[in-house]
Amino acid sequence: MGHRIKNKKNEKKKASKQKDTPNYSSFLDYLNKHNTKQYPDSVIKELEESLRLEKSENKKEKEKLTDYQISEMKRVNSLSNKKNCGVPESQKTDCSGKIIKAHTVSKKFLKSIAENGKLLGIPKLSATPNEPSFEYKDLGINQASTFTGFCSYHDREIFSEIENKEIIFSKKQCSLLAYRSIVMELYKKDLMSKIFSKDSILEYSKQPVEHSNNPMIQASIFQEKYEGFMAMEGMNKGSELAKQDLRYLLDIFSKNIFDNNNFDFLNNFVIKFKKIPNMMTSFCFTPDYDFNLNKIQDLSSKDRVKLVIINSVTTSEGGAIIFSWLKEDDETISKFINSIKNIETDKLTNSIIQLFLKYSENTFLRKSWYNNLPEEKKGFIEKLKMSLFYDDVVFKIEDVELDDWEFDGFIEVK
Repeated sequence: MGHRIKNKKNEKKKASKQKDTPNYSSFLDYLNKHNTKQYPDSVIKELEESLRLEKSENKKEKEKLTDYQISEMKRVNSLSNKKNCGVPESQKTDCSGKIIKAHTVSKKFLKSIAENGKLLGIPKLSATPNEPSFEYKDLGINQASTFTGFCSYHDREIFSEIENKEIIFSKKQCSLLAYRSIVMELYKKDLMSKIFSKDSILEYSKQPVEHSNNPMIQASIFQEKYEGFMAMEGMNKGSELAKQDLRYLLDIFSKNIFDNNNFDFLNNFVIKFKKIPNMMTSFCFTPDYDFNLNKIQDLSSKDRVKLVIINSVTTSEGGAIIFSWLKEDDETISKFINSIKNIETDKLTNSIIQLFLKYSENTFLRKSWYNNLPEEKKGFIEKLKMSLFYDDVVFKIEDVELDDWEFDGFIEVK
């Protein structure tokens, strides 16, 4: 499975070519891990000493922020605080004027996995574009999954069907959950396209590189610079492509929900669980493969790619995962959904967990569940999480048991 919402695959492949050239540290790691008898001890020692000296000499310099880095941090933080109500123009006359930190995952769902008001998640972006932080951190409920994408009036009025009522998987509830996800994804992609704008990429390319008298270290520095440039180029192009797809969906959502009060334009598939899932999420993605690794669409196509929206919820009977997609996209997305139906029930929870971790940074975990996992399983989760940003291989479900939410049946809402 792939994700044009993050980046168009063929653009990512161009950007990922830099991985083929190891940097200085990687080369030394390679020698340490493989048969190094063919290399004289003097060569290995020289490499080790050069690396030690290079780290020692540059440690203090690297700890200092350049004027460019300070400027970029301010720019990114300013953009990240962009405030705008995501409703269509026809509805903005009712805006309260106060843009709030709206939750993309309902507060009541987050409370179901919070412990002492805390859960684990990736915090809001606040770093230089080429040095983001993707570590799990303790987050309060009021910090998790929020974005300044709705005014207080519309956040309250539009989503009261979700926030103030029991989840019964009505067409209206499924449509509103999906609508909020679409608005959030478009907000993020618009932010990414501004952070990685052509002007910012040009400015990055103008920044001087560090100088080293060691040719291997200097080559590594230039390689790192090139990698940063290619990554920013990929993010820019991928974000612009994703925005086109998302705007198309948002237009359909807006016309049906606000203009026609119609909630019959989506197909929805629900997986019910007896237990409340230990993670909550809301995201969109474009599957290019199903769970059986059958290709269902080409993400490099110039045609609009087909998107599925995923939300986890709590119910009076446990929890559920809702998959939503346009009816006009059913020929493609139904193949993906059918592959889920064919997953053995004892493997369903772990398949869904891996899907969440692979494709959504907007996923939040129960702390005690994560902390009690063996270290090797935490390492597996870390690998999946980081593949959000760096991996370009076909998604394949691994036979790793992480949890069991106890499957309780499927529901189709069409």
